[in-house]
Amino acid sequence: MPSDKLNRMTFPELAHEYSPEALTQVNESLIALAHADPLDIDKLSDFARERAVLVENLLTTLTKDEQQRFVPAEMSINRQLEAYFSALRQDVKKEILGVAKGKNAVNQYTGQHAKLHKVSPSR
Repeated sequence: MPSDKLNRMTFPELAHEYSPEALTQVNESLIALAHADPLDIDKLSDFARERAVLVENLLTTLTKDEQQRFVPAEMSINRQLEAYFSALRQDVKKEILGVAKGKNAVNQYTGQHAKLHKVSPSR
């Protein structure tokens, strides 16, 4: 769902000192998508899911010591991503409600307009 009104939010910094190259590449793609105009929410969501799967897979390859460093850094970023997507979801809801209200107003106007211009039957 592309939108040009939703991409004004600040996208979180995704890199941390324990980010491996594969994660850095996905992060860069996510950041580029987040700054695209118009914002493609579907694509952004797909990359966010891809990032989550990559992080889960990375955790299985790390030693216990590496996990102890990686997990807290990644949890902080994950919280920021959750906040970003939560705010984005709220903005999408507002945009949809605005469209629905506009549609209702148009329908109401056209209905009233038709009543005013209705031709009365001839006698």
